[in-house]
Amino acid sequence: MDGIHDFGGKQGFGKVPVGRDYTPFHDRVDGLSLAIMMECTFDWPLDRARHVKELLPPINYLADPYFTGWAMTYMVLLIESGRLTAEEIISGQASGDPATPARRTLPEVMERNRISAERFDAPANNTPAFGIGDRINTAEHGKPGHTRLPAYARAKRGTIVAHHGTHVFPDEMALRRRVHDHLYTVAFDARDLFGPDGTPGHEVLLDLWQPYLTPAGEHP
Repeated sequence: MDGIHDFGGKQGFGKVPVGRDYTPFHDRVDGLSLAIMMECTFDWPLDRARHVKELLPPINYLADPYFTGWAMTYMVLLIESGRLTAEEIISGQASGDPATPARRTLPEVMERNRISAERFDAPANNTPAFGIGDRINTAEHGKPGHTRLPAYARAKRGTIVAHHGTHVFPDEMALRRRVHDHLYTVAFDARDLFGPDGTPGHEVLLDLWQPYLTPAGEHP
């Protein structure tokens, strides 16, 4: 989805601050936010969570701390799923007689998530449209909803360098529709993507799904 989150290749955001502060959380809220995320990770498709986060107001997406943005995202998902109400979140109190929550350590939660992890690939039921070495164009426009085709790579020409079989198509999974499509690695000349800001002789590799691609020579 086009929005403030899609600022790859854009200028004006300043340098990425790199320091030696290895404190995992800046305050207690960060840790609590991560705990909520870890506990709910497999309750919704990952792309659904990403789509909801992309719907945050731009000022919140850019200005709020990282974990705060994800906490807001999971609050929306909890309400959407019916597990909590907006009133319960605002008040911090359950409306009924809540069950005593299971107390888990972080390693226990990580292990539960590891063994619960699902696969996102599937056997192909059709032949791929492209082969290694094929030249392609990427789609010219974005679409409403979640997409993994960044703005800087639209209406560009690249070369297929790998085919990974069929995987869950994020654009559909964000809407809770499990659809698989062919996934490729596409190589782009950095100058084709970023103009004079691209380093000569450098390539950018992107994993892109088949619906984003058309054969070179056709209009995207």
